[in-house]
Order: sequence, then C-alpha cells, then structure tokens
Amino acid sequence: MTTLSSLKKLPATERDSYIAALIRSFTPSPTDVRDDVELSRDIYQKAEKELLSKLHLTSLEAPHARTAALRFLTGALKQTAVPTSDVRNVRERVGGKGALPLHLYDVAFGQNFVDLNETLGVSKDAVLAVIRSADGVEHFVPDEVTQSGVDPTTILVKHFFGADPYTLIVIAMREGAKLRIDSAWKSFFSEVPTEPLAKPVDFLHAFVEVFGVPLRIGDTEAKFVAYEIFPLSPTSGRNMIEVLNGGQQHRFDARFNYRASAYSLAVTLAFAIDVECYASSLAKHGVSFSRDLTDIGHRAVYISGHHAGKSKVVARSKT
Repeated sequence: MTTLSSLKKLPATERDSYIAALIRSFTPSPTDVRDDVELSRDIYQKAEKELLSKLHLTSLEAPHARTAALRFLTGALKQTAVPTSDVRNVRERVGGKGALPLHLYDVAFGQNFVDLNETLGVSKDAVLAVIRSADGVEHFVPDEVTQSGVDPTTILVKHFFGADPYTLIVIAMREGAKLRIDSAWKSFFSEVPTEPLAKPVDFLHAFVEVFGVPLRIGDTEAKFVAYEIFPLSPTSGRNMIEVLNGGQQHRFDARFNYRASAYSLAVTLAFAIDVECYASSLAKHGVSFSRDLTDIGHRAVYISGHHAGKSKVVARSKT
C-alpha cells in the first residue's frame, strides 16, 4: 500500500489522523470533524516533507499539486471496518472533489440508468468493469461553477475491441465518496469518429454530435455544451434551455447541469440524446435490449442546477 515511511510505526488510527490532517491543511472546511488524537508537530512536518519529496513537488499551492497529493494521501488511508470520523470526513470531501482513487468510491446506480440505459443493453456489471479499469476518467465541475446546487460530474470511458469495436461512455454524479451512475452509452467506432480523441468529454461530445438533439441555450444553438457561461438579459425569456426536436415525437434523454444567477447561466454540461435513433443503432450492431420502442413513453428530461437571484431557467421540448 502506498504510504509514508515517517508514519509507518504509528498505530493505524493515529497514522490515519496524520494523513487526514495533511489533507485538511490544503482543503480547509469549516465543517471539519476531528478525532481527539494529539498530533506531534515534528511527525507532521516530517510527513509533509516526505510527501513533497515523493511527489517531486516544492509546494502544494498549485491545483495540480494538490490533486496529486490528494490522490496519494487518500490511497494511503487504511481501510478499516469502522473508519474514524476524521477519515470519513476527509474521504467525503476528497471524493466530492474527484481526487479519490476510483477503487475507493462506493458505487450506486441511479434510477435514470435503471429505467433507460439498463433496458438498452448496458449491464451494471459492464459499468463496474469500466470503473475497475477505465481507459479514461475526467472529473469536473470547473471552478467557475463549483457552487451549491451543481452536481459534480465524472465521465469514464473504456474501449472494447473486437469485430465491432465500441467505447462505453459512463456518466456519474459524485456524492462525496460515492459515484451515482446516471447513464451509460455504447459508442460504436463505425458510427462515431474516435480519432484523435483523448479526453472522456471528447468521446461524449463526438457521440452526442451523432445521436444528439439540438439545444438552444440563450441565443446559442448547439448539440453539446460544456464549461460555458452564457449572459442573461431582460430579453432572454423564461425558457433559457430548450430541446429543439424539430417536431419529432421521439423520446429524448437530456442532461442540463448548470447554475443560474441574475445575470448569467454557467453550464457545466448540456446535451440531449434521441433514444430511438440510438436504439436503432444498437439494433444494427446486434445489441440485445429489453426496451419496447413501440411504447417509448413520455419524453424525459434530467435537469440538475441551482438558481440564484430572480432569474429562472426552465427546460422544455420545442416541436
């Protein structure tokens, strides 16, 4: 197990308390819960110096340095049957920031996945396989929209090669040290361009460009939006996010993750998938699924966001 030699001789509970204290030092929170363990300043400073040395860092001021340190330290936390309140508190905070190693997250499946994606041929075991050995992982919300009410999102991808290769794209919400799986899509190489893509969000973007339904956000029309801030004006109207389905009666599955203030709309992620077009693609590739497309049900929209001030954001389908 990854650890710090300066802490090896300490009892497990005491060692974990030092690690928790190191994490707290550069992720302060007014709601810290601490165990009653007296910490030696000398041992703490030795551990901090060793941490910097192991990671070849001179300080923990830069964001990339803090992220590297968080990953190292959370990997060093001892997994006990009854973790201390200090360790639980730290794991929740680090997990929400996306710095917890994947194998330390608890995994739950959201109702949207169960009702839609699982009926379209993506099993829970397949998603767990992606989490165990993902080819790419991207944690975000960006700093400018990391505020109360916006779900921290994680995108994972794993490539499956064979006669008909595809990428499985998984979208999860981070709830502290838990990943809630909300959706998963099979993106076949023969239909969705994959070169020269690198980041998980790029694979999602390419998939949405093929199977997505156009959106209107403010005065902008696009199939996919990530990390963008849109100004709001008195003429913007109430319906700031619309799905432009062009009169189609197809069911769509949409995600709008945003924060609205009186003057702007900060969008972390926005897209809508035409479920019937996607299901037709699955059928062409021989994927078995249980969803009855003759009774697709009502069009559904998933919305995650937060409103501040007097502005209001609503989503609707525009036919």
